[in-house]
Amino acid sequence: MKKKLCIVMLSLCLASSFTACGSKEEPAKPAETESPKTEESEMETPAETPVEKPAEDEIQNVDNPIDLISTGMTYEEVVKAFGVEGGKMSETTVSGSTVTQWFWNYADGSGYIAVTTQDGIVTAKNDVRINTTTSNITLDIFNQITTGMTYEEVKNLIGSDGTLTTDTNIGGVQSTMYMWKAADGIGIASIMFQNDAVVSASQTGLK
Repeated sequence: MKKKLCIVMLSLCLASSFTACGSKEEPAKPAETESPKTEESEMETPAETPVEKPAEDEIQNVDNPIDLISTGMTYEEVVKAFGVEGGKMSETTVSGSTVTQWFWNYADGSGYIAVTTQDGIVTAKNDVRINTTTSNITLDIFNQITTGMTYEEVKNLIGSDGTLTTDTNIGGVQSTMYMWKAADGIGIASIMFQNDAVVSASQTGLK
């Protein structure tokens, strides 16, 4: 009897032991915490402010720049006088000589100066711009201008200097063209000199 009771007790202990083992729960794993995402901030590159530069062929801060140059000068001397390189309009080779036409713009946009060089030497210059300077020229004064008069005589007759628009030296003959604008801003007189003597004169709108 005692032997049967011991076997029963042993069976119960084993059963309870197996039950305890089967119901054993694994410890819960700690929840994984996500690291806060940090958004990369884009660094803004400051915009570069463009620096305005004068055009390479613009004459800066020079009064009556055409008076700074003369025929016989070298191209390098012209560049030094104007302070900037000229723009090239054309270049041709004739009988072994290189003829180049250059231009320099007025910074105020009123026109340009054209210079012709032959083998690097200035042979002609032209001032092509809107002339705003007026004078006392009238039709009566214009009619008193005669061929052979010097520039000084014409200047004294009109009462002021003219605007040099053309200056060339070909074969030792110096040809210059001066222009005078009337006080009304309409009439214009153009006078051509060769070796400082009047050879021709024309006018339009003088009264």
